[in-house]
Amino acid sequence: MANPRKVKQINLIIDLLTNSAHFIIIGYHQIRHQLLETIRKQLKQSNANLTVFKNTLFGKAVRRLKKNNQSVYKVIEGYLPLKQPSAIIHFHNDWLPGLKAFHTFLTKDANLQYRFGLLDSVFYPADQLETIAGLPDKRQLQAELVSRFKAPVVRVNYSIKFPVAKLLLILKNRR
Repeated sequence: MANPRKVKQINLIIDLLTNSAHFIIIGYHQIRHQLLETIRKQLKQSNANLTVFKNTLFGKAVRRLKKNNQSVYKVIEGYLPLKQPSAIIHFHNDWLPGLKAFHTFLTKDANLQYRFGLLDSVFYPADQLETIAGLPDKRQLQAELVSRFKAPVVRVNYSIKFPVAKLLLILKNRR
């Protein structure tokens, strides 16, 4: 008979994989528990959760997905079996702040790595996740766009004002 705790964990993994449109699988190796808890807290502030799982239980959960959810299974099956300790980060609504929060830890610690992820129901391998995490967020892009539209107007304004101001200065000095 199956262990009830393990069945509960398998069901939790299945729920995370099927009900979340945004999740990434990460790998970690020889990492201190204190750092893992710090990552957890930072992700929670970014509206994301980190769940550590056993690779064998993840494999069993994915095999169960084969029966229920073919699309998710087809994507994940190429990455099985997972070799090193793994965890899943699932995002609630906006996934970019959580991805960036994890990416800051990833750049500091070489023992963390991306495996693969599903963001907005689109599959991304590790290298693409790293590229996405390095992109600026939406507000920063909007600010850059506004400043680029504003820059020519400001230059035109100064090019009109400068000769007039120079003429007034010359006239003032002639008195």
